[in-house]
Amino acid sequence: MTDNAGALLLRSIHKQLQLTREVVAVLPDHRDSRKFQHKTEQLLRQRVYALICG
Repeated sequence: MTDNAGALLLRSIHKQLQLTREVVAVLPDHRDSRKFQHKTEQLLRQRVYALICG
């Protein structure tokens, strides 16, 4: 067993449910599209994974 098993399970579940995509769909993004590199969905997904994986 690996310590990444939780992250692998989370990734699998996320791919099936697309939870961050659903959340981002209702979040307004007021940033200037010319001034940012990462999409809101990417930032949210990273934050969720960080919180769950520690």
